Amino acid sequence: MKGGGSLFLAGAAAIWAAGLAAALGTAVWVGGFGFGVLMAMVLAAFVALLHLLFLGLPAFLILGMLGPVRWWQAGLVGILVALPLPLFLQGVHPRAPGIPAEALAGLLWFCGSGLAGGLAFRAVYGAGNTRA
Repeated sequence: MKGGGSLFLAGAAAIWAAGLAAALGTAVWVGGFGFGVLMAMVLAAFVALLHLLFLGLPAFLILGMLGPVRWWQAGLVGILVALPLPLFLQGVHPRAPGIPAEALAGLLWFCGSGLAGGLAFRAVYGAGNTRA
């Protein structure tokens, strides 16, 4: 490791950022803060933890073997890691005649959380780190 943060701290920052982004997105969607926003943050943090462990860290370690991970790569991986879940949950696929507003909102909610998590991971772990 070349003078950056640890994987543990970077993962914690990613989970926190994804949960916070989800809470803010929910607050905007429902028009205020309340118990539902807190529950959205807890749910998003749990989902972010699972995504981090099973998809994000392996993707980051593979990218790290290829060279330094840049901020745009971390953000893109965050979006791509978050993308399958809303597509699976809401049944959106390319053959659908139209995408309902709820599906689009869910897609933006998850991808925004993934983007925030990926960028937070990269910010804490550091640009110069190539592998754990």
